[in-house]
Amino acid sequence: MKPIRVTFDSNVWEKVVFPDKFPVDPNHIFLPKIKDALQKGRLQGFICETVGTLEAIKRKERANYFANKNPKSEVQIEGTGSSRSVTITFKTDHDLHPGLPQILIDRLQEARTIGIRLLPIPRLNLPLPGQFLNDSTFYAPEAFSSGAYFDRFGEVALAIEARGVGGTVVDEIAKRIEKRLPVNAQTSNGGAQLLIHAKDEAESAEIANAIAEWADGDLVASHIGIENELLCTEDQGKSARGPSIFDATNRARLSATYRVKFVTVQDRGATRRFSLVFGT
Repeated sequence: MKPIRVTFDSNVWEKVVFPDKFPVDPNHIFLPKIKDALQKGRLQGFICETVGTLEAIKRKERANYFANKNPKSEVQIEGTGSSRSVTITFKTDHDLHPGLPQILIDRLQEARTIGIRLLPIPRLNLPLPGQFLNDSTFYAPEAFSSGAYFDRFGEVALAIEARGVGGTVVDEIAKRIEKRLPVNAQTSNGGAQLLIHAKDEAESAEIANAIAEWADGDLVASHIGIENELLCTEDQGKSARGPSIFDATNRARLSATYRVKFVTVQDRGATRRFSLVFGT
């Protein structure tokens, strides 16, 4: 029997990888069984690249970080005299990433050891930590076997954002900031660079939450893009102050439109196969 392909949200995979570090978790009894299923190949686990590109950035630093992640530019001049041409190339500056905390590095390494693989996020100007940039074998190879994964990801991400959730929440905050700035204010190129103008700690916290929502939206898009069977998350979208990709309305739409099957660690009703493998 082929392994069940499961995309794990960040609120699940770290517990699965190191169940002994979460002894008071209400689902603790099930976590070692999930890890055992991964180790024995009954499950194939995947996590989203955003664990390192978005969620790994400390919440208090997110507004400034995402406002200042400017790309590198390279200028190349070819030819001589009147026949010269100038080419300007913009590239992601991966050196801007502050690096992953050691505890996350350790957990990612163990995740890799038990067969969990990363799902890439095809977004421009999103710096990668060195652990991802320098280890292509950590990624799910099927994501690169053709352009299908990236096409599906893009289609789903746009649909998610059109519903006012996922990455568009950050854009809406940036637009709100832009409206209140003086006409002659130095607003750089707009967009995420405006986040540096958060008016107070409350708005900075709102930006941090919006980036978490962005990560959730990309998780869902990557899950659908790779065509996995189950999406395991404990997130019900209740912590969001507004609509969330994981709230009841958007879950229902994702299930109806893309046949996304949401499950929790101890979910008995979502699918019998999942329950059997997890031992619930």
